[in-house]
Amino acid sequence: MKQLIIEAGGALELVGRCADIAGLNEVQTRKTGDIGVIGSLHSPLRQWGAIWDGEHWQVHWNSGFEAIHAPALKIWSV
Repeated sequence: MKQLIIEAGGALELVGRCADIAGLNEVQTRKTGDIGVIGSLHSPLRQWGAIWDGEHWQVHWNSGFEAIHAPALKIWSV
C-alpha cells in the first residue's frame, strides 16, 4: 500500500482522484460526513484519508476508527 501511495504522489493525490471520479466537490468548510485528507503536505506517507464526525477527523486503522488531530489538506463534500 505504501508503494501505491508513493506512486500516486501521496494520499492527497490519490483521494483527490477518487473524489473527482465520485463527482465530489471540494469545500473549504467541513461538515459532518465530509471526507478529507489530513496530515503533512510535504510527506506523502504522513497523509491519511479521513471522515469528519462533527468534532474530529476519523481515520480507519486495522483496529477500527480513531480520532486524529491533524491539519486538513483538502476536504470534499459528500
